[in-house]
Amino acid sequence: MSARRYFAKCVPIRWAKDAVETSLERTLVTLDAELSSEKHGGKRKRWSYSCDVIALGDERRGPVNLVKQDCSTVLASTRISLSDVDSLPSHRPALHTFPRSDEDPLPGGPRLPPEVCEMVIEALGRSGDWDRRRQTLLACMLVCRDWVPKSRFYLTDIVIFRSRNSFEAFSRMMKRSPEIRERMTDVRILVGDAEDQSWVSCVPTLLPPQLKSLLLDGINLTTLHPTATSRFGTVQVRHLKLRSLKFTRNSQVTRLVHPASACVIEWSDGDADHVPRGGGGHILAKPKILEEIKLEEFYVKTVVDFLRNIIVLSAVPFAVDITLKSGQWHSVDPIMNFSFTTNHSVPTSTIKTLPEDHKALWRHVRRLWRMPCCRTKETALLENLGLGGGPNGITLSRKLQTSSRSASSSESGDSSSGSENEPAIPLTTLDVVGVFVEGTDFLGYASCVLHILSHLESLEEITIDLDIYNKRIVDQFVNATYFKCLDDALSLPGFKTVLKVTLELSAGCSSPIPCEHDQSKRLLPLTYARGVIPPKRCENKGCEKHHPPRRR
Repeated sequence: MSARRYFAKCVPIRWAKDAVETSLERTLVTLDAELSSEKHGGKRKRWSYSCDVIALGDERRGPVNLVKQDCSTVLASTRISLSDVDSLPSHRPALHTFPRSDEDPLPGGPRLPPEVCEMVIEALGRSGDWDRRRQTLLACMLVCRDWVPKSRFYLTDIVIFRSRNSFEAFSRMMKRSPEIRERMTDVRILVGDAEDQSWVSCVPTLLPPQLKSLLLDGINLTTLHPTATSRFGTVQVRHLKLRSLKFTRNSQVTRLVHPASACVIEWSDGDADHVPRGGGGHILAKPKILEEIKLEEFYVKTVVDFLRNIIVLSAVPFAVDITLKSGQWHSVDPIMNFSFTTNHSVPTSTIKTLPEDHKALWRHVRRLWRMPCCRTKETALLENLGLGGGPNGITLSRKLQTSSRSASSSESGDSSSGSENEPAIPLTTLDVVGVFVEGTDFLGYASCVLHILSHLESLEEITIDLDIYNKRIVDQFVNATYFKCLDDALSLPGFKTVLKVTLELSAGCSSPIPCEHDQSKRLLPLTYARGVIPPKRCENKGCEKHHPPRRR
């Protein structure tokens, strides 16, 4: 048996110098080093050497050991642990497609068709998270040479660029295998604190025409040439993610987002100093493209700056989801000078008014909710707008349906009330979701927000969903005294168009509340007297109040 044929059988993995030095170890090239054979103790051993890795194989045992002076550096750069190599079988794997010969002294085993092997790799390539799947596919490449192309096929769906070296290595790989361009679906550009970012503008030249996801992390837009940002417009992206971008003017971000034609835009600002940016910018969404904008920020001032200075022009409605990531809804923040502390002895709300930054936030939310689309004033710009942090949140949503008044008139047969060509009235629904926690006053905060949102037109339904995690505070907070602030807010003249108010109160499985669906009349007496809280039937079969046990 020739030395090169043995190398193909016992040393199936092939390393490339560029792939070892960079973080894109997605391809393996042929190692052109010649093999030499020597006899050591009656056993024939094969040596293959290169500038990076020395492979040692034994003809009788078959496993491959990677030997190098600084082996930990190689394994760290390629993210292959020693267990991946040590876990290889002590004999030649049975799942192979190489023909056996009479000279092969290794024990034989059952053969599987190549189609079955491909199905195994395909199942591994589509299961689990990316890190675990990547390690599994790299281990599959150690099994057999015929497993390398199929495993590499599923390794190139996610490509990560970290430096200029990774960009150049991937460029050389695409020259050898141009077909991997069409396989790419997720591209991540993780720059970090690198000083040289000029290579970022050349990345779009390697990307396919369409991508499912594109992540830009740590890019300094102040040093990036304006024409370089327009190159990303050549790629149609389904989900565009922006994280920790460094910029001084909002127009620098809009120039990057505007040509991307993304359906979902996710912006996460890593600036913990909430430095205010100057200038404004606009995003002109292409027709029927933009669906949702997700904004994750640390501080309310950053969100206010975004809503004040960035204008989105769209011909169709889209959704906006804003998340505060620093726990500002239920914690004391000395920078914001804002606290949700309540008085435990007297269960009354302590929040009488909101801080100025929170007032500005909800005023911009109210202004944005009223804005129409850029082409027609009859269509609203937003179909959903949610703002929350952790388990708490307040969401505005529109339902394209006829109002209850027009529906009742149509049932009565009054044809003069409207025509068939009359457009549907977009009704607004306000959802308030909160959690009762000791030392917090989310109910008081929600009441202040309702004062600001009370003048919204076509607001027809309000849903309040409250959870109580600690059963010890049920008797203290679930009473009419503490809910008075919410009852007063719902009774404002601005809510005269509201036709339905729903209160959902949950306190866990072993709740001391007699019935969670029978609290509206006791907690919200003014709202209940208006007749906007419909009676709700208790569906809990274990409720002793509405479903008493039958006497035998």
